[in-house]
Amino acid sequence: MSIQAKIATIAAFYFIGITATIFVSVLLDGTAAAVSFTVAQLIALAFFVRTFQGDGEDLSKSRPWWRMTERAASSLIVGLIFTFQVINAIWALDIEPFALLVVLSINSLIALAFFNSSWQIKALTARTSV
Repeated sequence: MSIQAKIATIAAFYFIGITATIFVSVLLDGTAAAVSFTVAQLIALAFFVRTFQGDGEDLSKSRPWWRMTERAASSLIVGLIFTFQVINAIWALDIEPFALLVVLSINSLIALAFFNSSWQIKALTARTSV
């Protein structure tokens, strides 16, 4: 899948996700919106990580469970994005404790998964380059 197709898919997810979050927020409340968007983000991310393989990856083989991206740098960048989402949730003024716990837990786990992926890819690259 080309980089343009990956970006378009992710952008479409966020457009649909944010639109749905607004509707859930209006129909129910902000807590339901925050929780539903975070869970939807986790599901979408699981799909993206398994289907968006890089140019250097063998498409006939599935990725190892720990590998989130093709390159260490991209795993690090996405890990930082989810870390910023955690920080943003902490500073949110109107989020209820349950929603805060869900958002913090899921986004923290996602960030850690990407940081682990970056570390593992760097270690793998160091072992294979020697």
